[in-house]
Order: sequence, then structure tokens, then C-alpha cells
Amino acid sequence: MQVFLRLAFAILLTATQAVHAGEFSVSPIRLELGGAVRSGAVTVRNEDKLALTFQIEGLSWRQDESGQDVYEPAPELVYFPRLLKLEPGREAVIRIGTRQTLVPLEKAYRLFIEELATPDGAQATANQVKFLVRFGAPVFVRPIQPSRKLALESFDTSAGQARWTLRNDGTQHERFEHVRLRGLDATGAELFKRELPQRYLLAGQSRSATVEIPADQCGRLARLALEVLAEKSEVRRDITLGATPCQ
Repeated sequence: MQVFLRLAFAILLTATQAVHAGEFSVSPIRLELGGAVRSGAVTVRNEDKLALTFQIEGLSWRQDESGQDVYEPAPELVYFPRLLKLEPGREAVIRIGTRQTLVPLEKAYRLFIEELATPDGAQATANQVKFLVRFGAPVFVRPIQPSRKLALESFDTSAGQARWTLRNDGTQHERFEHVRLRGLDATGAELFKRELPQRYLLAGQSRSATVEIPADQCGRLARLALEVLAEKSEVRRDITLGATPCQ
């Protein structure tokens, strides 16, 4: 199933000079390659009333120890065109493939589609914004033996904070629907809830999280409930707290 995405943004070049960011759609917003599927395609459509110009860049995608995304050159990735201009109502296809289709651990990339911008009636200079929108479509190369194994490495409290580490021991990425922490009293009533904006955990990676426990709830807090729901995996864990959970 293809997913439709509409992008419409406006950003400032200076405090007084603005540029127009166009409306365009990208479909699909995620690709999976590997095995017999050596290549794929992404369609970009200009939904705006003005012509739009895009720069295309494919990069390798990994996550560092803090869970931050890191992008690096990917010479094994093949994609074209690298630059395209679309008149209003027109669309173009970006084709992408990889020279590595048999991998033991899933390979992750992002195909960045950047709308280029130049202030009206002026030439772009080094200190001006060069693009308005940068959308990165995930591209995954499936492993030879796909497996999913999402694990909770630790979950505890210290100095008024709840802390945990999620680890992806599978050979594929995990895409989270939500990561939710709830604080409950002795009767099971919810005292607070926190949703973390975590989206992907790549294969073989770990990510740690820290959440402040509301100080005004410490006296009533009896239990913490962590719920991690991904597309095809889930982790749930409760911990019972002592008399002084915020110390």
C-alpha cells in the first residue's frame, strides 16, 4: 500500500524577507528492497501553483550510542535523477537501487528530497537558505533471515527519574507506534503519562531514555508502567516503587 504525504512549509531567510515553500506529495514514504527486489521508485508530485526544483540525495543511516540519527555517504546506493524541476501539476519518478541485496543485518538509508529555494529576483549566496523542505524517505534492504526481537535492557528509577534502555536484537528495524510511561497510585489510578517522540530503532541498536517523575506526584506514586508498541513487536513492564520514589 502506498502512503500519500503532503508537505507545505514556509521559513524565513531573514527577519523581514520570506521565501515561498511549495506544496508537493511523496509516495510511498518508505521503501523496502532486498533479495529479488533490487530497486524501487518514489514519485514526487508538484501540488503547487509554481514550478518547484528538488535536489535528491541518498545517504546511509545509522544511530549512535545516544540514539541520534547519523547520515553518511553511501556509494553502494544508486539513484536518479539527482536534480529535478517540476511544473505545477506534474510528477516525476525517482528510481533507487543498491548493489548490496544480500545482507545478514538490515541496511538502512534515507532518500532525501530537498526543495531548493532562491529569493525572488535574486541569486542565492552562501549565507542564504538553499532549501526549504528536506524530507527523508526511509529505504531498507531486508536481511537474509528476517527476525524481530525488541528487548528492554533495564527499567528503574533514580533521583526522581525513570530510566530505561531498549535494545533491538533483531535483524530488522523497529518502527514505534508509541513509547508511553504511566505513573499509577496504589489503586491503579493514573497520576501522570508521558509519550516519547521515538520513531525508529534500527537493527542491532540500543536507545536509552530518561523521564522526570513529577515532584508533586511522588507522595502518591506506587507503580510505573512502561508500554512500547511497535508495528510488529511490543514490550510492557511494570515496576513497583518504594516509599520514596523521588529520592
